[in-house]
Amino acid sequence: MISRIHIIGGPGSGKTWLAGQLAERLRAPACDLDDLFWERKASAYGTRATPAVRDARLKQVIGQSLWIVEGVYHQWVSDSFRRADLIIALQPSVYLRDWRIVRRFL
Repeated sequence: MISRIHIIGGPGSGKTWLAGQLAERLRAPACDLDDLFWERKASAYGTRATPAVRDARLKQVIGQSLWIVEGVYHQWVSDSFRRADLIIALQPSVYLRDWRIVRRFL
């Protein structure tokens, strides 16, 4: 059984949407890597979490037996790739991707 999934793809590729769909169907927790990488409670926009905090957050997520991780970062998420039963790479057409990005910000 597939119980650990990592979804990758560029902006507008549908990572978050697919993670949500799979999480609902599989009853699995979904994790957006942006929520681990960025310090959401910081007073200034664009503040990164410290590597120690970020790594601990990821370790907690992938330490579970069932998870879906979505996002594209390198190096610090290598454990997620190693532990994943399935890695899904999304690559929509450039027109669809651009339309999604524009729609997101309108």
